[in-house]
Amino acid sequence: MAQKNSKLNLILQAVSLVGILVLVGFVFYMQSQYKFVLEDMDYMKNFATGEKLQSLSDVFKSIPGIMRKGGSSLSLFVLQLILLAGEKAADFINMAAILIVVFLLSRCSGAKRTNVFFIALPFFFMFSLNADWKYSYLWEFGIVNYVFPAIPFLIFLYMVIYEIAIGEKPEGNLGLRALLGCCCAFAASWANGSYGLVVLFTCIFSIILFEAVLGIRARGWIFVAAGFSVAGLFLYLLNSGNFGKNSVMSSSYLDFSIFPAVVLALLMLAVLLRSGGWLNAVHLLIIGVMCFCVAARFILQFIPGVATNGIQVLAMLVSIVLFSNLLRSFMGEHKKAVIWGYLISLCAFLFIILTMLGEIGGIS
Repeated sequence: MAQKNSKLNLILQAVSLVGILVLVGFVFYMQSQYKFVLEDMDYMKNFATGEKLQSLSDVFKSIPGIMRKGGSSLSLFVLQLILLAGEKAADFINMAAILIVVFLLSRCSGAKRTNVFFIALPFFFMFSLNADWKYSYLWEFGIVNYVFPAIPFLIFLYMVIYEIAIGEKPEGNLGLRALLGCCCAFAASWANGSYGLVVLFTCIFSIILFEAVLGIRARGWIFVAAGFSVAGLFLYLLNSGNFGKNSVMSSSYLDFSIFPAVVLALLMLAVLLRSGGWLNAVHLLIIGVMCFCVAARFILQFIPGVATNGIQVLAMLVSIVLFSNLLRSFMGEHKKAVIWGYLISLCAFLFIILTMLGEIGGIS
């Protein structure tokens, strides 16, 4: 029986790998067909001279102009660097960024690195749960401002999850984790204000979990990371253009609902609890972060001059982390549920592949 289960698992892992490769091919093809458009064209010029970007010095000269337009000076600086590099380079950079985000989502799920299924599942969900995936992942302005910041954020989140999971006795190189966590908290907050708010909340909530649930003192670097997130938010808000009309911060660029991703995560939570499962401190952390993202999404939409682009992407990604983490726990306790996990993954895969085929064929 054990040999039969091992063979089945090997087959399912191979199928997941094939699915990943197929979707990578589709995404890269669509990325190569999607040219620089809309705001991309505005940022392809030197804001000091009005001429097209020609060199790295032009990008540095554009920084004052970038700050007058609002948004994150860090993200828009990176945008101009990529626009300067050209469309071919951008295709590879964007694909690499998406795969890094997928890998980090897998790490935050708590799955082993060799478990291909928990790499495939977040990858499929990233596209199938985002109805505006073209502007989120293919449009250069969209992916740089709202997906790139997910890389430092997810690294930071993984560092916090790791600290909570190991409990009272720190393992490995605590100093390196502290440095990485603080730098990522700062970078994510500067790259997107919504990410910064969630980083700050994650620091505060994780400290509460350490003290109230685990009964131990929180790691000192998490307190420092909270300060770094405030510093990053300050730099984000330092752009004078954020408080002008039609600024990047106040303009709505993405239009998709976080409802499917959040509901899917909550359904998985209900299934786990109904089947007799239990929640640990890591689960509580991710649930708290997701709830904050959802609350922030609906609060920000009522604040004049503030758009919800970044928080929408982040709420979806955190929901995927929660779903994957809960599903991994459920599959660990109920071996027969593994097939259901793969069926969910297959549905997400088929949905996005058929959607992309429709886009390629010109069917809307």
